[in-house]
Amino acid sequence: MFKDYFYQYGWFFIFLQAIPYLIFQKTYMAMLISRFFFLPAVGVIISYFVARYILGKKYLILIFLVLSLPFRINFEYVAIRHLMAELSLAILIFSLYHKTSKGYLMAGLVGGMACLTSLEYGLALNIGVFIFFVLNWKLRMASFEKKEYRSFLLGQTIALIPFLLYLLMNGAVGNYLSFTLGYIKSFYYSSPCSPDSFPRLADAVSEIQSNSYSLFGKAIPLLFLQKLNMYIVFFFYILSTFYLAGRYYMLRKLTRTEAIASILIIYGFLIYKRTLNNPCFGYFTYSLVPFMLLLTLIVGNLVAKFKNGTTRVKIIIIVAFLFVTAWLALTEVSGITEEILVTKKVKTQLSFSTTYYPKVGAPLPNKDVKAYEEIYRYIVSRAKKSDPLFVYPWGPYNQLTNMPAPNSILNPAQFIAGERFINRTIADLEKYQPKYTIINIYNNLSIAHWGKNGAGLNRYLAVNDKKDGVIFTGIGNEVERYILSNYFPVYRNEIGVVLQRRAKPIYINNYYRKVKQITDITKEKIVLDGMKSVGTKAKYQFLRRDGKWKLVLSTPIKATDIVVELKLNANLFTRELSRYDIIAHAVVSRPGDSFADAGVISSTDWQLLRITLNGVEQINAVEITVSKNKGAIWWLLPDDLEIKKITFYGWIHD
Repeated sequence: MFKDYFYQYGWFFIFLQAIPYLIFQKTYMAMLISRFFFLPAVGVIISYFVARYILGKKYLILIFLVLSLPFRINFEYVAIRHLMAELSLAILIFSLYHKTSKGYLMAGLVGGMACLTSLEYGLALNIGVFIFFVLNWKLRMASFEKKEYRSFLLGQTIALIPFLLYLLMNGAVGNYLSFTLGYIKSFYYSSPCSPDSFPRLADAVSEIQSNSYSLFGKAIPLLFLQKLNMYIVFFFYILSTFYLAGRYYMLRKLTRTEAIASILIIYGFLIYKRTLNNPCFGYFTYSLVPFMLLLTLIVGNLVAKFKNGTTRVKIIIIVAFLFVTAWLALTEVSGITEEILVTKKVKTQLSFSTTYYPKVGAPLPNKDVKAYEEIYRYIVSRAKKSDPLFVYPWGPYNQLTNMPAPNSILNPAQFIAGERFINRTIADLEKYQPKYTIINIYNNLSIAHWGKNGAGLNRYLAVNDKKDGVIFTGIGNEVERYILSNYFPVYRNEIGVVLQRRAKPIYINNYYRKVKQITDITKEKIVLDGMKSVGTKAKYQFLRRDGKWKLVLSTPIKATDIVVELKLNANLFTRELSRYDIIAHAVVSRPGDSFADAGVISSTDWQLLRITLNGVEQINAVEITVSKNKGAIWWLLPDDLEIKKITFYGWIHD
């Protein structure tokens, strides 16, 4: 559907899914088979080869697979994202200890495909292998010389060249690199896991009080225990690092198993970074593959000691084995334990009449099939299939009409990744000037509407709010302004509006205007609670684990929106391990809902926090409350808060 690339995961991830789509002719059944059978099966197969190349012994492979399945780390729809990187690492480890020169090239080829499957894990793989190469170069932990490393890099180059050539031919290399890296960086501020936190004792207490899970008639905080694995895995990696460092310091060498463990620990730390930035249990499970491999290696060593150990040693091993098994069974996330322990469930069931619609490749409500067919017939009778068709904000219309999109950046993601990508979308629209644009008004998160007088909205962007037309919710962005300026409606139904390009663009009135901007915060009246001023700039040091900053206006300001530009200054340590909720609140003459919150991590970047009011209000003060740290180092004080400027906007109708 998109001209140059699909931003979310990677080309190889899409390529794998193309196999069932081609076999089952792009049907809805193909999607179901791909998501719930094909990719999970591929994930389990890859897991088998990962275990085979690293563990070798059949009983250890079986243990690894048994440990992996209950934690959903190898058969989830998106599991392929990280498993390709781990397969590359497994082939590399296998080559190190079986002296197969071709294996390094193969590891590189798979590593290149890992980069094309999910760039985050591909980068973690490459950084991990490089660190292992440097350590081996200095410490001689394994036979990993420059020749083998060059073969690994050559394999990656061979795998990456076709995709890079494709991007180059389409003029999208710059777009791909800047957008993908920008999206990865911005994801930490917009992640759905930003409200989550590392587990606290208070979480266990609240879960016990909710009494939603029970064991032998006693309430247990099952979700809390599952989240405790975040700490267990993290400290397991740390303790293992100290253990291996101590072993090398004393013996000046590492065994084969210890050398394998070292590279798994390096890679495990790197992908665990995502859990530190986004303390979400879902992302945490992606870091469990190296952990489970290390755990299985320990089991192998314990089995050997059990065979030759004393009775006391055997008893200790049996007790440890039973304890770990019980813990993993209790904290697994496949739902089996939950089914056994849960005390009550509420099930809901929805049903509606559907018809399979081949052009979309999915079953749809009957009324939607009719509406999509109407739009399809209107477009294909007036445009060529080679003509570009712009769809906003999203929808299946490119697939429906088999017409290409003019923009190389997915609309819903461009606003997350940054303003420069909005400008690139406008540049694409100017370059290709599609004759038709479709505004999807069905299932679009209320981004676009059809109507007049603002359609009951407090903020909107429209050509003329006195007549029916397309209305965009909120303050409007430059893409929406471009659409209204350059296109006019020619056809509509209940799910979409077809717009045709104007001969000349028209002026779109800007109701959203800057009322006042405060740049020198130090000249204003500031009230502090739990923090103190530092120096002459608007910088404030925390005196406790939370705090409140308040700007008291000498003269009230009438506005509808307030944008605060701020940052929590951070060093390398706190930037990776901290996350806060910042709540901004406007004190108005007529109290109402007037706050906005955001998950914020300590950073070296400035961040924007928006306060959205219900309408025009007389604002007397602006409050910013910084909550206690929700990251891994939750016991520390927040970093210094710095306020750059505060801008007041008004929604003014002429």
